[in-house]
Amino acid sequence: ATSCTDNMSEPSDGVNLGTDIAIVGMACRFPGDINDVETMWDVLSNKKDVTSEVELGRWDTDALLCRLGEDLDPFLLDRIRFGGFLSDRVVESFDATLFNISEVEAQRMDPSQRLLLTVCREALLDTGVTDLITLRGSKMGVYVGGPGIIGDNSNIYNQIPDLQSQFMSSYDATGKTLSVAAGRISYVFGLQGPCMAVDTACSSSLVALHTASRALQYKDCDSAIVAGVNFLALKGSIACATAGMLSADGKCHTFDEGANGYCRGEGCGAVVLKRLSDAIRDKDEIHAVV
Repeated sequence: ATSCTDNMSEPSDGVNLGTDIAIVGMACRFPGDINDVETMWDVLSNKKDVTSEVELGRWDTDALLCRLGEDLDPFLLDRIRFGGFLSDRVVESFDATLFNISEVEAQRMDPSQRLLLTVCREALLDTGVTDLITLRGSKMGVYVGGPGIIGDNSNIYNQIPDLQSQFMSSYDATGKTLSVAAGRISYVFGLQGPCMAVDTACSSSLVALHTASRALQYKDCDSAIVAGVNFLALKGSIACATAGMLSADGKCHTFDEGANGYCRGEGCGAVVLKRLSDAIRDKDEIHAVV
């Protein structure tokens, strides 16, 4: 597939679409307590498996089979028990004071929004910036990839919502959508570059990275933060399972004749981008070049 920007003629203002893009900041939260880039590299280089059976605190697969097994195919439904899950500690740890957010509002924010703020802040600090206030007013773009509907997770630890969980707050309008999640990053850090959310299913993060790189090459922004996020909600997992999309053994056998579906995972990752020439000029630490 080609991007619409790939078919545009070369600009006449000196913009170079072949400009290399540098990654100058990184941060993450992934399954298996992968909470920094060093741990992620250790897991990848040693081919560690971080998938597992879901904790009972998230949902009870056996109880759901008893309750829903007559209406749904129990063989397929059973596949929701496997996945790549963040630890409860990671999901629940959010310091709202760092972002000038009240506890009342923070409680109505989807876990995806909380993860995005936390991980993006760490990625920005990884660039060497000691005071994030200095970023206010900067021409930094924000590009977030993820599912457009992230609002099914407000009651993630109870598969049978009670009346209190059904109460609608004014904060539900801002705490449950991906578009607001992207805008919140720009607002919290005072960034003045382009800001957008990207939902192209499994390729959302990659498309967000491509879009940010093009924006840098077209000089729409001077730097950009690109983030991807996903959080596994029970409703989505049941839908994928009953559609026959999930693997029976909870593993992805990609490009293998033994492939039998895929295993869902959750997490959040963020990178900060600059034009390579600018990164060299500013003497930034360069993690990689796109």
